[in-house]
Amino acid sequence: MFPTREEGLAFHDRLMAPDATASRDVVLAYLGPLTTFLRGIAAPWTDSTFVHDAAVEALMNYVVRPTRFDPSRLDLAAWLKMAAKGDFFNLLRREAKHHRNRAGPVELGAVAGNDAGAASALDRLVGEEAADAAQADADRTWSDEERECLRLIRDGERRTAVFASALGLAGLAPADQERRVKQVKDRVKRRLARRGKTDG
Repeated sequence: MFPTREEGLAFHDRLMAPDATASRDVVLAYLGPLTTFLRGIAAPWTDSTFVHDAAVEALMNYVVRPTRFDPSRLDLAAWLKMAAKGDFFNLLRREAKHHRNRAGPVELGAVAGNDAGAASALDRLVGEEAADAAQADADRTWSDEERECLRLIRDGERRTAVFASALGLAGLAPADQERRVKQVKDRVKRRLARRGKTDG
């Protein structure tokens, strides 16, 4: 169940203050309801990863840039639902485009969450030429989070705290930082896996 309009205004005021714990509390309050909302509009066969990623992306974009939300025009829950719905359909469109552009049989192991496929694709892309190609593709179609994550991966960075800081997650609790960083890294690895299958 979404927080009330008044509770949403209180969350927004805390983010604008800024309150160091507001980001975490917003994510905890809205992630479940947003995910449930997106599941309600998704086709039954839709990969749950897209539902979760879209909900998280909408929330993270809001907590990083709360000024995008105008409380005089819309309830926070309604605004986040609209943002998450847009992110969800953008993810589906990008995925459909990848499949249309891919020659030969479609392999969904990494997309469905098979980290082994993503890891092997990442290993194949450590060469500078392939990494440059991935970066060029990222500059055109990836989100800001994904581009920053790719840059850190290319630099050989492994520390969660560094990723969290670069992705604007420093205000979250350590466990939430680790979970959110893993989600972004997994999304980047899936993109790299898809590129590896297309290129190789």
